[in-house]
Amino acid sequence: MRASSRKKGSGNGRPEQYNGVALRELTSSELRVLINELKAKIEGGFLRKFYDLGGGAFRFGFYREGRNVAVYCKLLITFNETMYVETGGQATQFAIAMRRRIEGLRLLRLYQHGADRIIVMDLEGKGLQHRLIIEMFGKGNMVLVDGEGITELAYTLASYRERVVKPRTQYALPKSSSMEIEGFGMEDAMAMLDEIRKDDGKLISKLSRHINIGPLYLEDIILRAGMDPRGTIRTDKEAEALAEGLTSFARMISRPEPLTYSKDGAFVDYAIAPIRKYEGLEKREYGSLCELLDALHSEGRFAGGEEGKNKALEEIDANIKRQMELAEQTKADAVNYAAAAHRIFENMNLINSVIAYMRENKRATLEDVRKEFGEIKIKEIDLKNKIVKMEI
Repeated sequence: MRASSRKKGSGNGRPEQYNGVALRELTSSELRVLINELKAKIEGGFLRKFYDLGGGAFRFGFYREGRNVAVYCKLLITFNETMYVETGGQATQFAIAMRRRIEGLRLLRLYQHGADRIIVMDLEGKGLQHRLIIEMFGKGNMVLVDGEGITELAYTLASYRERVVKPRTQYALPKSSSMEIEGFGMEDAMAMLDEIRKDDGKLISKLSRHINIGPLYLEDIILRAGMDPRGTIRTDKEAEALAEGLTSFARMISRPEPLTYSKDGAFVDYAIAPIRKYEGLEKREYGSLCELLDALHSEGRFAGGEEGKNKALEEIDANIKRQMELAEQTKADAVNYAAAAHRIFENMNLINSVIAYMRENKRATLEDVRKEFGEIKIKEIDLKNKIVKMEI
């Protein structure tokens, strides 16, 4: 059940695709990389725009240190900086309600909740505090809570065994026992593996209950340790190899190597580190995970394919042109201000004489000052606020 009746934006509601392939959900470790990339660009800035694009897709407009940053969010599958900007359709009731509450607020902090696929934005402004929570698991959701943790808005109303998501109720984050991978060391890994060795079941299943990095990466770590994902840890040597793989992946989170894999020109998958089972496939490396995901998801976002992208780029070019015109105007203003400053400097002795006279003659009238200083135009004096206005 939706929190409000909804009209479609420019989103089509279908799973986004790249070269006809539906794009998979984000893993927890990929979400951590994205947040690490975005923090430096938007944290501390202002959330100026919010768009509901339809189909569980949204776009945020942030402004920080003279730069606009657009962030595209598709529930479950991405949260990345984007260079492509859709033409906004008619605003939905959800968008209108969100804009009224969050536009113009400062983003105090952007972070991931533990090791879960949950994005949290702490916002402040207008004398109020808000927390925007984006759930990138299950069916996905976007929830706005107030400073007391009470739900104000929910994209989707939901009821679970341990929590309820609906307005005017206390919002609770889902419980999780997963360990955080970032900062994970050998001691942490060996302690976790000792615990896992006591339980029955497939190795990959047992690992996923303790550490949430995504099955793609867990399987790769197990294979690189020379083990079977469906098997068990049989020796201390295997445990050490597995622990080394886990800690190596933990270090990689802060130094990712984003890349896509293709076969015969057709997209297969993407990753934040090389994947053994994809060896031999065509690969393309990217400077950031945001850049990679923007390239993938932009195709599904624009029904017109390249034409849609071109329109978006035209809008970006127009914005750049306006910024350049503003820069030229600022340059001209700087010249004028410099000339004014030079004129003031040339008359500084005379200006100081007027100031000294006023200090000595606190009851002087406008006529008195004008008679004393005929060579400079005295426009106004304000004895109460100790202001003299002169024209040079």
